[in-house]
Amino acid sequence: MKYYYFLRVYCNGTTYDIKQHCPKTYLEGYLDCMEAIAPRNKMELVRSDGKVIYHIEAVDHVYLGQRAGFPNSGHYQRAGEKALARAESLRQQEKGTK
Repeated sequence: MKYYYFLRVYCNGTTYDIKQHCPKTYLEGYLDCMEAIAPRNKMELVRSDGKVIYHIEAVDHVYLGQRAGFPNSGHYQRAGEKALARAESLRQQEKGTK
């Protein structure tokens, strides 16, 4: 039997099946890249018969500061402000979709 694969994403209590009928290796690579991103939703690589092949858990934290060098308090302050602004923007979008 030939299977197809898709991603299942859990977001705000709703489940979305996305990237359907993609090659398994493409979806594995996609999830591999997504593991480095935060924040992110829980995602699963699912086979057409319903078997979960691979999953990554949701991450709620936000990386602050620089990736290289020595971040100072100003860097953390600006990163925190950007994260809060992004959260507010997403909150407004979610209100518009309900």
